[in-house]
Amino acid sequence: MCKTKNQSLTASLQSANQLKHLKFRSLNWWSWAAILVMLFVALSGHKIGLYAAMVVALAQAAVGFIYVRRIAHFPNQVRLAFVFWMILSMIPLFSFLQWSLSAGLILAVIFGYCPIARMLLLFPWNRIKPLSPELLAWIISHPVTETSILDAYHQTEKIASFGRIH
Repeated sequence: MCKTKNQSLTASLQSANQLKHLKFRSLNWWSWAAILVMLFVALSGHKIGLYAAMVVALAQAAVGFIYVRRIAHFPNQVRLAFVFWMILSMIPLFSFLQWSLSAGLILAVIFGYCPIARMLLLFPWNRIKPLSPELLAWIISHPVTETSILDAYHQTEKIASFGRIH
């Protein structure tokens, strides 16, 4: 009986650990989730969803900028890249980008894996070392972290440089 309870508790903890990226107490998470719903409305043929998503994304970017007052702040870069991508998706030639925005937001909201953040890590101002196939593989395949992928990258670089002789 006790073993069954322990197994049940272990299974519950593992299940909760897999859902740790559903941050119901975070206003930021809820705004991304709302944008995702609005994009689904837009993809179902209602343009109002796209405009509503744009308003929420712009508001989120503005609040992020007002709070930190730096465009170079990594979360602000993610928000601005998302807004830029969304603006591009409003051009009829690039309307297919709405699908990639929705797919990326599903990954970010449900699983914590943000493709835009990983793409931004490829830019030189966000990297410590030159771009290489190994770094590209690390950026793509690194597991989801509690903080941002940028923090994980800098932490990995600190650990790697600790053992080097200067």
